[in-house]
Amino acid sequence: MPQCEHTSKLSQCAQLAVEGSRFCAKHSPDPQIGLKMQYRLNKAKYRERYAEFMESDQLRTLNSEISILRTVMEERFNMITNDSEMLASCGQLASLATTIERLVKSCHILESKLGSLLAKPTLLGIANDIVQILLRELTDVPEYEALVDRISEQIITVIMKAK
Repeated sequence: MPQCEHTSKLSQCAQLAVEGSRFCAKHSPDPQIGLKMQYRLNKAKYRERYAEFMESDQLRTLNSEISILRTVMEERFNMITNDSEMLASCGQLASLATTIERLVKSCHILESKLGSLLAKPTLLGIANDIVQILLRELTDVPEYEALVDRISEQIITVIMKAK
């Protein structure tokens, strides 16, 4: 690979140019090249795969990674056949458990920031609005208040059971 062609007042950059470019990741005019190089993806096939991941909206969550790690942990557990193997794998299992915990926390924080999660007080406020709509719309129905009470109790039960 050729050397980066970027020059400063003092010298030329000593880094290698990124494949397909005249510049290294730091000096490339393409900002995506710099991002790809966070992982030192020197091979084109890896940079292409990274670009595919970056374009996917589904990958902005950590759910896939959490699922993979839980599967790995389950498989590791299933490989244990006796007490000595259990003791020998405690470190690996603890490390996996810690990683899963961190990913779950990070996922929850991301979803909260993106507005994907609603807090129970918010849901209860929405339920109250729904009940008010029902009260207004069902006034012509005989015994509508008892009907709305039953419906609102069911809505609140569903919200309170939600995790």
